[in-house]
Amino acid sequence: MSQPASEKIECKGQYAELLKEFVELMDRLWTDHRTSPTKASTEEFYAWGNLDYTVVMSAHRFSDLVEIKSKHGNLDIKKDEDGKLDCKINVDEKEAHKKGGSAAPPPNPTEILQKTARALNHYYYSKVR
Repeated sequence: MSQPASEKIECKGQYAELLKEFVELMDRLWTDHRTSPTKASTEEFYAWGNLDYTVVMSAHRFSDLVEIKSKHGNLDIKKDEDGKLDCKINVDEKEAHKKGGSAAPPPNPTEILQKTARALNHYYYSKVR
């Protein structure tokens, strides 16, 4: 099930550089801080993060859907039909309904990627805890 380092993954779109940095961070976390998986049917899922920023991926890593759940919004990262990694906002309909469909600005993928990477780096690699 293990996939080699994701350096061969190509990213596309306006967030390509941030996605590349995120892939590199997740490769490092996969090596340094992989936890026991949660099983769902025959699949294994892994999670990293804290209450504000969580990343969930299957054992297939970036060959499958990777989800970021954050206080700034949710982001789905997956390969497109060309095999290149891209991301899109995932709107949680239940949360939107709870908030009464307010006219809040849409989540910003740049903010989600940057702040998630910063939070994961701090959580796993900071000497201050």
